[in-house]
Amino acid sequence: MESRGITFQLKKSRDFVLARIHQASVVGKPEQPSPVDALWERQLTVEIGPHPGLSDSQKQAVERDFCMTDGKCSTTVRAALLSYLLLSMRIGKDDYQREAMVQQIVLLNRDELQPYLAF
Repeated sequence: MESRGITFQLKKSRDFVLARIHQASVVGKPEQPSPVDALWERQLTVEIGPHPGLSDSQKQAVERDFCMTDGKCSTTVRAALLSYLLLSMRIGKDDYQREAMVQQIVLLNRDELQPYLAF
């Protein structure tokens, strides 16, 4: 499980793996207010669709599996969590190049999301 927080030493927002935190202590109030985490505040729309290499009947099956309408499924995610969402769906930079039966879904709006992609 992960948590997002501000690190005042680095002066930026970071993701922390909770299982790796072995001890914590209260050191008092911060000397300055927490900066706005722009990636946390930014909402993105992610669109997935069937791999174009699938046959029409295979595409229809994938569309049913993912409750797609007009060949796509859209969801909203915080920009800070985009990489985790794509990782959980096994979508990466090579999703279109991978074999269609292995990579049955692809990211449709990659150009729009490019500034937020970690790969």
